[in-house]
Amino acid sequence: MPEVSIIIPVYNSHSYVIDCLESIAAQTVADYEVIIVNDGSTDNCEQLITDYISQNNLSDFHLFSKPNGGISSARNLGLSKAQGKWVMFVDSDDWLEPDCLRELLSVADRSCADLVIGGYQAYDQISGHKDIWSHYPCDGGSIPEDINGLHSFSFIWGRLYKKDIIDHNGLRFDERIKYAEDNAWQLDYLCYAKSFAYSHSILYNYRINNGEQITGKLINPLMKRYRWEHLQGFLSTYPHTDIDDVLKKNPRFLSVVWGIVTDAAIIDILDKKKKEAKAKVRSSFSKSVVAAFSPRSKKEKIFLLFWKHSFLMLRVFVLVYYKNFENLRSSKLMNLISKRK
Repeated sequence: MPEVSIIIPVYNSHSYVIDCLESIAAQTVADYEVIIVNDGSTDNCEQLITDYISQNNLSDFHLFSKPNGGISSARNLGLSKAQGKWVMFVDSDDWLEPDCLRELLSVADRSCADLVIGGYQAYDQISGHKDIWSHYPCDGGSIPEDINGLHSFSFIWGRLYKKDIIDHNGLRFDERIKYAEDNAWQLDYLCYAKSFAYSHSILYNYRINNGEQITGKLINPLMKRYRWEHLQGFLSTYPHTDIDDVLKKNPRFLSVVWGIVTDAAIIDILDKKKKEAKAKVRSSFSKSVVAAFSPRSKKEKIFLLFWKHSFLMLRVFVLVYYKNFENLRSSKLMNLISKRK
């Protein structure tokens, strides 16, 4: 049994996927397997990966191909194939530092934690700017007692997750969610994890603005449908007093929860489910989220004002804003199509 199963979903990332694989092949430990899931790519990814594995005799690198079904289905296939003690998710356009696995496994051995988190840097492909995250507020802790110190609930890459916890609790990605599915899965995992630990070393490189991501583009909240169900499961696991405290002290948790709560209400409004939307807006938990949240943009300030004081105006705002949103998205799409002709 390998120590780590590295799962890499691949879709049309021919520009970067070999860089990703090379960084994994260069790891300073050898006890791992790599599960690459080609999710119906229409470029030459599959051939590039096949050739790379063959030319370098990488017997622990395994490529599986499937019809396109989205990143959740690709990761789920990877989980079904994984044999390691730990699972690590890597995006196909990112890369690891050579000591990434060695350092994460060392922290895992010392701490006996259920979740091991390393430092990372976000590399902007256009500007060359790097944002570094490694000075975490603590070395680790237990869940839920120390959940205030847990960094980021919005992504899953570059971390070690226990395969036993995943298998015992049947944890899989929700294939109904088309964007931000890792929010939901992370919340599911944290319902069962009892502890976490950090490495303060930079171990993972996250590439942004590479032209092949959805991040930063206009995202319809309907793509995030069903995240609310996973948040409800998480909230039912821990006392609300603990969660309210986290909302006040952990801005990263608050940011994710704010997004899930507001998207859920917006989706109900767009679906013309007035009663359900009003119930979400007026719930005690939503009030705790709103009380802790500080708006950062004019849109958020207006949205928050209506959320607090006028459900009618909130409905009008949402319907008008997302009608314009769809028109803008359509115009952007048409511009992109015309440029490609």
